[in-house]
Amino acid sequence: MYSLNVVSGEHRSVTLRDGMRCTVGRTPRAQVVLAHDPELSSLHFSIECLPGSVVLRDCQSTNGTFVNDQRISEHRLTNGDQIRAGRTRFVWVETGRPTQQFTGAVAAATHVPAADPNANLAPAPTLHPAAVDQSTSPDQPAGVASNVSGERIQNATPFAVGELLWQAPDGHWKWTIVCKGTWTYAANGDVAPAKVGEPIWADDCVCEQTGEVLRETDLVPFKPRADVIVIGQAYADRGVPCVERDLRLSVGSVTSRLRAIGDRCWKFASRAQLVPALSAAQPWTTIPLSYRRAFGGIDPAAGRYCESNPDGAGFIGALSPQSVHERKLPNFEDPLQLIVSWESKPQPVGWGYYPRNAAPRLDGFRKYTEAIAGGSASRHGAIATYDAFNAAHPLLQQDHYFRGGERVEMVGVSPRGQERFTLPRVAPTLTLQGSDHDRSSPTFWRPDGKSDTRMSLDTLILLPDRHQFVLMWRSVINLVDLNTDVRVSIGIDSRK
Repeated sequence: MYSLNVVSGEHRSVTLRDGMRCTVGRTPRAQVVLAHDPELSSLHFSIECLPGSVVLRDCQSTNGTFVNDQRISEHRLTNGDQIRAGRTRFVWVETGRPTQQFTGAVAAATHVPAADPNANLAPAPTLHPAAVDQSTSPDQPAGVASNVSGERIQNATPFAVGELLWQAPDGHWKWTIVCKGTWTYAANGDVAPAKVGEPIWADDCVCEQTGEVLRETDLVPFKPRADVIVIGQAYADRGVPCVERDLRLSVGSVTSRLRAIGDRCWKFASRAQLVPALSAAQPWTTIPLSYRRAFGGIDPAAGRYCESNPDGAGFIGALSPQSVHERKLPNFEDPLQLIVSWESKPQPVGWGYYPRNAAPRLDGFRKYTEAIAGGSASRHGAIATYDAFNAAHPLLQQDHYFRGGERVEMVGVSPRGQERFTLPRVAPTLTLQGSDHDRSSPTFWRPDGKSDTRMSLDTLILLPDRHQFVLMWRSVINLVDLNTDVRVSIGIDSRK
């Protein structure tokens, strides 16, 4: 058994065993979060406990990781080593060999689907691909039915399964289990399991050219609400070029409309003109759904930016030629809040992953960091502490989780024009197995104190270009400590 002891700032100790891996950093992406240290990187360093040795690796941090005052990129730890990262100092202590392993702890282990067992979807040092079992069911979407090392998870479903062990703001350890299934829908609305299911996305998928986050990690601790996310593009009706078209989306109680408009910009027709004019919209056949094409952006000349979408287009901070002339306008607008003058500042609208640096989501991460620094739920409430982990636009978040059976309708996001289908009434069930006679028995957990034994259907991802959709369920298990004896078995609940 080992312990990583924080000996400066907030004094803490993390116990590790063989087979465990943990990351240390300043943001919730790390398993050990030290929010008080501004010189720590988001993911600063990792520690991996291998049989016979323990390896510390710097995660390409800005300020470096030091062991015994020597900067390192990789180092084998020995008893008594002193570690420095940012302003924080640690001491590594070896307290003996473990008698029992908890191989699921601290790692975010990903079950990669049989279709591509060598897929490199988890470059971050905290993520481990798991073994693959090619068993599938003809009645459920293709995915994975495999076990974590040590058989802590017994997965009897064809769903892809991932796990994340993390510390809540009060310091208690939680174990999140995620199940993910993929379906295909036909033009007549028939739904069938996909031949190849999506894997668990253990890390963000980022566009190399633009740096835009195309897919966010599936492994987040908890979602207070249900997300609806659309990944795709707007299509002109029947493929005929147009200058604008309204798009429509509805899922359960969630409804949204977007107006897709061709490229435009602001222009001063002459030096004598005091008010800029909109150029004519250019015809288009497809436009990618992206918040970079929604209202927002930065006005360097005015030194101002749009807090609700810094990466967008069309924001003007001052009426001056430098700020206005030839500034591009957004391609996606709210039909009820159209831009009519340079002073128009509508709320950004979109259907993809809402940017983490945009309000109000950025405020959610501030709440979470505040809660970590305070050692308890933020002053905004236990549930609100986790607001930032909902990744959809605020208007595409449903207050209650999906249950299956919801009607889905999309218009303008596929060559077929209109898509209609119903979400399947099927869900994974999770059963806990642990000690029945002592205080270390595992329990289901919610931040508001309610015990929920069902896996929550908290994410719907629509992929209209592929005529597919993805469902994700999540459960959180409360662990008394890292030595908690807990196993889970996952089955299928089909509610016809």
